[in-house]
Amino acid sequence: MPGRAEISALVRRHAVLETLAWDVASARRALRASRPDVAVFVTARACHPGLMGIASRDVLDFVDAMSRSYLDRARVTHTPVWKLGFRLLAWSHRGFEDQARKSRHGRVAAGRRDADLLDATWIPNVIEAPIPLHVGDPDHDMVFFGSLGYPPNIAAIRRLARLWPALRARRPGVSLLIAGATPPREVRRLVAANGWDLDEDYADVGAVCARARLAAIPLTHVAGIQTKVLEAAAAGLAQVISPMVLSGLTPDFPAMVARTDGDFVDSVTYLLEDAAERRRIADAARAHVIRRYSASAWAGPVRGLVGKPDGVLESKPPLPERLRVSVIIPCHNYGRYLAQSVESVLRQTRPADEIIIIDDGSNDETPQVVQRLRAAHPELVAERRVPARGTVATMNDGVGWSSGDAIVELSADDVLSDRFLELTERALLADPEADFAYTSMRCFGARDCWIQAPEWNPRALCQENYVHGTSMFRRSLHERLGGFRADFNRLGYEDWEFWLHALERGGHGLLVKDCWLNYRRHPQGSRNTRPSGTLLWVHLKLWWLHRGTVHLSDVTAWASRAVLRRRLARRRAT
Repeated sequence: MPGRAEISALVRRHAVLETLAWDVASARRALRASRPDVAVFVTARACHPGLMGIASRDVLDFVDAMSRSYLDRARVTHTPVWKLGFRLLAWSHRGFEDQARKSRHGRVAAGRRDADLLDATWIPNVIEAPIPLHVGDPDHDMVFFGSLGYPPNIAAIRRLARLWPALRARRPGVSLLIAGATPPREVRRLVAANGWDLDEDYADVGAVCARARLAAIPLTHVAGIQTKVLEAAAAGLAQVISPMVLSGLTPDFPAMVARTDGDFVDSVTYLLEDAAERRRIADAARAHVIRRYSASAWAGPVRGLVGKPDGVLESKPPLPERLRVSVIIPCHNYGRYLAQSVESVLRQTRPADEIIIIDDGSNDETPQVVQRLRAAHPELVAERRVPARGTVATMNDGVGWSSGDAIVELSADDVLSDRFLELTERALLADPEADFAYTSMRCFGARDCWIQAPEWNPRALCQENYVHGTSMFRRSLHERLGGFRADFNRLGYEDWEFWLHALERGGHGLLVKDCWLNYRRHPQGSRNTRPSGTLLWVHLKLWWLHRGTVHLSDVTAWASRAVLRRRLARRRAT
C-alpha cells in the first residue's frame, strides 16, 4: 500500500499515477546502496521525488510528452473505460510536466517539439549504424510498419483505409504492405477488406523496407519521435509523412509532408510515378540520418547532462540548418488586395515552405481571386469556411493546419518586403532561445509613414505594443501558450496579448533590421484602430490577465502619453 508521502506526491502531481505500480521504498534502498554519480529516470513513470537527490546528479528523460500522448490515445480509442483511463493519466502527467519544468534537474526528450514544450534538451533516438540496403525489385508500392496494437498506429491504418479508394482511383493496382506484431482484430479486418498484405513476423527492418517503393506514415495522433521514420530513412526508403511526424524531427528532414488527406493522396501518387524524385528523397534522407541521428552526433550533449571530465568542453546539440516556414494569410473581404499580398510572399529571397490562404466567409471577390492564384501557383493551399469565424479563430486554425516550425501570419491587405522571411528566419536560427522575430513597419495607403520598432525591451512592451502581428514566431511558442485568446476577437490586439503572454512565460523577441512589413492604412481604420477609451479597457484587461508582468504603472504611463499626444494633435490642428 502506498504511504502518506506517496499519496501526497500523487495529489500534488510531483509523481504520476503509474508510480503506484512499483515500490518506491525498495527503489530508494537500491539507489542508496549503489551510490551512483548520475541517476537517469527514463520516463515520468520511473521518477519519484523520494528518489531524487540520492545521486550527485539527476536527469529526467521524458522520452515523450506523455500528457499529449495519453490525450491522443483517449481520442482514438473507442472503449469508454480506456478513454477515461487515458484522460486521467493525461491529467496526472500534465501536472507532473508543469512541476518538472521548474526543477533544477536535467531534462531531456526524444521528440523535438516535445523538448520545446517541456523546456528540455532535445536528444533524439539514434541509429547506431546504417541499415544495409537490400537489392531487388519491391513487390509492393507502399509499406506501413510498427507495433500494430499501438492506438495511434491503428488510427493511421484507419486513415489509410479511408484514403484507399482515392489512391486506387488515381493509381489502379496500387498495393500496400502492413507489417508489425500483435495486429488486433480491427487491423486484420481492414487488411482483408482492402486487399492489403500483412506481415506479422519480420525480424529485419531493412528487408521489410526493401519490399516497398515508399513508406506511408499518415500518423495524426502521436507525440515524440517516430523511430520507424528514422529506420525507413536509414534503409533508403522515401517517405510521405504527416506534420505531426515531422514535429519530432529536424525541420529539414528529407520527406514529403502531407497536411491534408488530399495532399497525402497527391504526394503518394507523385512519388510512385516519379522514380527519380523518389530516389533523390531516399538518398537525402539516408545521408541526413547518418549525419544527424548517429550516436557520435549527440555524444557532446549527453556528456554535458551527465557530467564531464575536467577540461572537456560541453558540446551543444546540433542546430537546425533551416526552419520550415509556413505563411498563413487569413482573408475576410479583402479579395481586392489578396493577390498583392500573396505575390509579396512568392517573391521572397527565401521561399516559404508552405503558403496557406484561409478565406474566412468572404462575400466579395475573394473566392475567385483564390481560384486564379491557385491556377497560377498550384503549390498554394487554400481553405474556405462559411460562416466566418473571426480573425483569432482563423489564425489559430491556420497554425493547426500548417506544418512549419516558424509561422508568419500575414493579413491579406499587407505586403512583406522581399527579404522578410530570409532575415527573420536567420535571426531565429542564430538565437535558439528567442521565441519570435519582429521588424519595423512602413505604412502605406491612406497614410504614408515609417514606424521604427525599438530593440527588445520587456518593460516598454508592457506599456505599448511595438511588435506587429506579422512577426515570425516559433510554433512551439503558440503551442506553449495555447494560441491567441479568443476573447480578443472583437477587441483586437490579440497579438499584443500573445507577446505579453510569451513574456510572462519567459519568452523574448528579437528586432530584425533591413526588412519590414508594409502595413496598409485604410481611410476607415482597421480592427486595431480604436478610441482611447476602448484601448484603455484593453490595457486594463491585459494588466488583469498578466498582473505579474504588466503593472498598473504601465497603464498609467501609457495613458499619460496618450493624453499628451492628443493635446499636441489639437495644437497642430489649430
